[in-house]
Amino acid sequence: RRLLNILPQLLNSLTRWKVCLNRDASLQEKSDRNMLGLLYTISIALMLDRYAILEIGAMDAIPPAYHGLAVTALIFLVLLFRQLIFLLLSTRVKKLELFRTAHSSFFNYWILTGLLTVFTASLATVFKIDPELTRQIIRWEIIALYALAVLCKSQILRSFCKPFRTFLYLCALELVPTGALIAGVILL
Repeated sequence: RRLLNILPQLLNSLTRWKVCLNRDASLQEKSDRNMLGLLYTISIALMLDRYAILEIGAMDAIPPAYHGLAVTALIFLVLLFRQLIFLLLSTRVKKLELFRTAHSSFFNYWILTGLLTVFTASLATVFKIDPELTRQIIRWEIIALYALAVLCKSQILRSFCKPFRTFLYLCALELVPTGALIAGVILL
């Protein structure tokens, strides 16, 4: 039910960044979005594990029954890292509400990513689509929605920052955690 309440605004946020500002003004919608974002972390992690989208070499040392749990823990660690970076940077920002909105807009796309990957995996199962093709489709869905999330965040930051500062905030808030995830996958 909560998803149905916020789904129209989630879809509107794909094309208009100011919708994110309206959502963050409503405490109920903001709370629903954040809770659903955390819940969809589990479904995204399970899709990442099921289709081996994150090819982690260290997974060989973990029993297969715990692979989903390990990927979920990794994703939650990246989200925690993002939150820590946000908290460190938020003390230096003049327009804290807009900065918070830019940071939390990630969950809009995170929920849509969870919905889309589950939908794609369901269709692939029903129509018996090759798992490798499904893997590539889900990978590109995640990349496309992540790019939209970064674009939305840059538009929000750009509304109160100069371009260079916007670039620096994006590097700190998005590229560093994503880089850490990719580096961790490569090194493990």
